[in-house]
Amino acid sequence: MPYRTLALLLSSSFALSQAPAHPEMLVSTQWLADHARDPDLVILQVSEDKKDYDRGHIPGAHWLPYKEIIIDHSGSMGVIPPLDQVAATLSRLGVSDKSHIVVYTTDWYPYAARVYYTLDYLGHGDHTSVLDGGINTWKHESRPLETSTPQWTPATFTPHITPHVQASFEEAQTATASSSKTVLLDARPEKRYTAAHLPGAQHLYWRDTVVDEKENPVLLPPDKLRALLAAQHISADTPVITYCEVGYQASHDYFIAKYLGYKAEMYDGSFYEWNDMKKQPVIKGDQPR
Repeated sequence: MPYRTLALLLSSSFALSQAPAHPEMLVSTQWLADHARDPDLVILQVSEDKKDYDRGHIPGAHWLPYKEIIIDHSGSMGVIPPLDQVAATLSRLGVSDKSHIVVYTTDWYPYAARVYYTLDYLGHGDHTSVLDGGINTWKHESRPLETSTPQWTPATFTPHITPHVQASFEEAQTATASSSKTVLLDARPEKRYTAAHLPGAQHLYWRDTVVDEKENPVLLPPDKLRALLAAQHISADTPVITYCEVGYQASHDYFIAKYLGYKAEMYDGSFYEWNDMKKQPVIKGDQPR
């Protein structure tokens, strides 16, 4: 099936008033089961430990070591690895420029969105989806797992950087002004937000966008996601910059905003750069200012 028709087919399952702007960004377990053998589909399980993959993964999935798609903060905010390194990793896993990627994780749920964000930055976001509910939902539905490593042919992946998805420190700084039309969105737990947050930042803990992180980690319906953002003064025409501690949880809120069609960027430096490195002013308490 041509993946340019995926959005149209998926959107038919939603009422018009509730449909997300980019339904192709999220695929169900049923969709994946039906399309697992599509020739251009590449399923990626991202995790830190290969033991998780070896114990049982979705049939046909390739293991993507987390540290090959993101590097830790270490004084520099360039947390996406060098482009040639990322391209080599994806090419080794059989990802080509025409591949459609479905990503899930057995680790912390925002890792899947972090991979989506990285691929979006590399210009492949239009051909990448996150598995709704991840492997937890797949297992809950008693779908098959495999322990063997599938065979695949290496391909050639070409990055095409889309810098507008990544907000710089300067852009985040500008967004802290009371006159700014851009809303900063803090994706961390409430206790971290109240301990200290960027001036003017609204708060949407990423966990509040899923039904249940452990038992049923599917996204809430689009109308409920919009309501959560509306409560933080964010609408479809509001530019939003997400951030968290070091750019993981913020990836999930970025994914939500883009899924709904909002104008989203992510401040990858996040609170670590703002507070620990740049020593910028912060606000304490549960109010934005």
